[in-house]
Formats: sequence, structure tokens, C-alpha cells
Amino acid sequence: MKRKTISIPSILFSVVMLLLGAVVVLLTSGMSSAAGELWQRIGLAFIVTGVVVLFQESVVARFKADDSDERFGNLHSRIETLGTKIDASFRDFDESYGTKALAIRLISLQRAGYDNYHHWLVHMMPESLFFAGHSVLHRVQIDMDRRGLGSLEDSLLKKVSGGSRIRILFLDPRWEFISRIAEGENQAPEKMMADLAITLGICRRLWTKLDGPGSQSLSGTVEIRICQEIQQYAYHSSTNLETGKTDMMIGLYFAKKLGMHSPLFAVEHREVQEILSAHFGNIFDRATKLLEYTPPIRRFDHDLYRSCRDALSQTVDQSVLAQHCPQ
Repeated sequence: MKRKTISIPSILFSVVMLLLGAVVVLLTSGMSSAAGELWQRIGLAFIVTGVVVLFQESVVARFKADDSDERFGNLHSRIETLGTKIDASFRDFDESYGTKALAIRLISLQRAGYDNYHHWLVHMMPESLFFAGHSVLHRVQIDMDRRGLGSLEDSLLKKVSGGSRIRILFLDPRWEFISRIAEGENQAPEKMMADLAITLGICRRLWTKLDGPGSQSLSGTVEIRICQEIQQYAYHSSTNLETGKTDMMIGLYFAKKLGMHSPLFAVEHREVQEILSAHFGNIFDRATKLLEYTPPIRRFDHDLYRSCRDALSQTVDQSVLAQHCPQ
């Protein structure tokens, strides 16, 4: 039986690839960014290359001159098994490190104006939507105005008519702590209250449409509540009711930084999505109901609306209040 001489340069090359790959993986093991994940994959690719070349030279090359079909067939089976194990190791890496490393990923240095922040506006399929923030709806309406997309209440009505389930949560304008929250963001309390007036007006106009002709045929639901709790994040979550896929984004509130100018992050890991979903779900459950359209229940709390409007009238300019938040 003729044996092929082992190639020393190839052996050296495989050792270099193994060492280089190990160094790259070790140096990037603590990085949680997309670049870190890329370098970890490159490091693993170097390691796999070294293993394959070493296997090629130490095992396969020695049998190339062998005329025995049976032995070569056994060797081919072993190579296939090795390939399967390598493929499985990459899948395990992706599940154990790649996805978790990107559990929360920066997607924009500021929330305001981010193109995909309101992607749900153009999606036709029914979704489960949950929006929460200090005065969340006014910011959505501003972004829609910049793009010429019409009124937010019309878009919400369209989503409800298409079978979507919507929950909205924002601060109670009557809460005495709002001025402190505004100051913490380096914002005038009057401005935050004016933003809440816009949001409250959107809710009132949405109810007018939900309570109008044809509302009996709407297949979706919408619930809007107000809370007196500090929210650590601005929260947007949309789940496709047909596929179950969830897109979740959060914006952190930083001291002395206006909320809309703070960074925006995508939450991509399922376990982290569940934690945030439970967090806001608990706040929502404790919050005060303003609007509830969950047939057969159809209710708008007019007394609560007037109470909130009265609180806003103490700081918001009357012309602004009359324009955005009618009696």
C-alpha cells in the first residue's frame, strides 16, 4: 500500500489557523455588538479551517493512494460525520452566543425620525400592538405628519378594522410627579403637558370614530390606559398574529436628555422580549382605563377625560388645548 508523505507546510498552516482562530475568539468573547459576533464567527472559521486541513493531511492524504474501495468508503463516512458535527457546532454557537449577544441591539442614535420605528403603519396583516411611553402618541403623530401619512386615529382605526389588538399606555396628566419627570429629561413641564394634551386629544378623536357608524363590524380591539408610574423605557412592540414573529423596540430615558433624542434599541432575544412584555403588561394591568373597545365592551371614560383636561389646563396654553384636546 502506497502512503502519501505528510506535508509539513500544510501542517504548519493548520496550526497557525487554529491558534489565530483561538486568539480571535478569546479577544471578542466579551463583545456583544454585531461586529463582535462577526469576529467571533471569523475566529471559528479559522479554527474549523485548521481542523479540516490537519485532518486532510494527517488522515485523508495518507489514504488517497489506497486502492481499497471499502476503506475509502469508511473514510468518506467519517468525513460526512465530521461535517455534520461542525455544522452542529455552528448552530450551537449561533443559539448559545450569537443570538444572546444581540439580545438588545442599537439601531439608531435617536428615536425621532427613525424610518422603521412605525413600520406597523404600512403592514396590512393583523398584529398585536403595544405602545407605552410618557406621551407616546404625540410623537407618532409628529412622525406621521413629516411623512404626510394623515391622522394617527385614522391609522389606528384601520388597524382595528383589520383585526389588530392594540394597547396604549401613557402618563396620567393629573400626576403631580410629571414636572419632576420633565425636569429630569431637561424638558419644560409645560412642554410635556402639551405633548400629553395632543395624546389625549388623539384618544378622544379615536373614540369618536370607534363609536360612530360601522363600528359594530370592527374585528379588532383597542385599550388605552393612563398610569402614575415611572417608565424606564419608551416601548413599541408589534407581533404578527399569523406568524407569531415579534418586533420590539425600546428607547431608554436618560437624565438631562429629551426622550425623543435618546438612542433606540431593538430587542431580538425571545427571553428578553418576554421580560419586557411582562413588565409593561403589569403596569398596564394596574393603570386606569380611559378607552376600552373590546366587543361587547365599548367604553370611553368621559369623566376621566375631563379630569385630565382640567389638569392640563393649569399649564397648557388655552389655544393649544382648544386645538388638540377639545371639550
